Amino acid sequence: MPNHPRVNVTWYEAYAFCQWLGKQLGCKVRLPTEAEWEKAARGTDGRIYPWGDEFDSDKCNMWDTGIRQTSAVGMFPAGARPCGALDMSGNVWEWCLSEYMGYPYNLEDGRNNINIVETRVVRGGSFGLNLWFVRAAFRNWNYPVIHYFNRGFRAAAPISLT
Repeated sequence: MPNHPRVNVTWYEAYAFCQWLGKQLGCKVRLPTEAEWEKAARGTDGRIYPWGDEFDSDKCNMWDTGIRQTSAVGMFPAGARPCGALDMSGNVWEWCLSEYMGYPYNLEDGRNNINIVETRVVRGGSFGLNLWFVRAAFRNWNYPVIHYFNRGFRAAAPISLT
């Protein structure tokens, strides 16, 4: 469905798409690092869910909504971050650029090296999970070469302030 997130893609396919899109747009496009994804989802105040600290199943596509599959991007506008980012909780797990490593997050430890073939971070939870897994702080991992029915991605690109 054209207005649903693209799913069943490996990390490598998501990475390649971002490279392709960047060439089409004439700018750098990539998967967000785990730190970027978390800051976009939690903000500077460290909220539990993108919309705040209280769970509300009307604000994301997860198990309690009963949809049981992906939903159209933006179907839950009440769950948007104040910056406008949509669907950061639920709908699909999103691949991040980063390798899955322990915290604290250290930008200098090599976790964002694209040549690493170990596990990669996924964030956001998906349509088939409960409120624990769609928290903005919840992190998980997957193997980058495997297709998953509930794994998608979000592209990151520089913004123009002019």
